[in-house]
Amino acid sequence: MRKLLALTAVILLGMGLYESREVSSFLSTALTVQGTVVAVETRTGPPKPTQNTPVHVRFSLPSGENHTAITRLPLLQKVKEGDSIYILVDPLKPQDVRLPLLSELWARPLAYLLSGIALAAGILVVKVRRGEFKSDSFRPGAREGGHS
Repeated sequence: MRKLLALTAVILLGMGLYESREVSSFLSTALTVQGTVVAVETRTGPPKPTQNTPVHVRFSLPSGENHTAITRLPLLQKVKEGDSIYILVDPLKPQDVRLPLLSELWARPLAYLLSGIALAAGILVVKVRRGEFKSDSFRPGAREGGHS
C-alpha cells in the first residue's frame, strides 16, 4: 500500500512539474492583447462551483492578423458581448488563448505539486511514527557501523 502511495506522490509531482513547464513555456512566448467579447455561451441549470463560462473573443495580433478564440472565464467574472478583456495569446498558435489570471495559469500545476508534497510528507510522518525511519540513518558512516 505504501509503495502505491509513494508512486502516486511521484506521479503527482511529475504532473505538477510537467504542467509548470508547459505554463512557463506558454508565458515565454505569449503576448498580452486586448480583445472584444463577441459571444458568451449561456449555461442551463444551476451553476456549479467549478464551472467556467465559455467566451468567444476577437482579437488582433501585432502582425495585423485577426482571430477569434474561445477562453473560459471564472464563474464570478461576468462579461457581455462588446466588453473588452485582456488575454494572453501565443502568436504562433493563436487558438491558444488564456486569461492573465493566477488561478487560470497556475491552479492545476500547484494543485498537483501540493498534493504530491502533502502525500509524500504524510508517508514520511507515518514512517517516523512507526519507527521505520531512524534519524541516525542520515549520519555519515551510520551504515558502515562507524560513528562520525
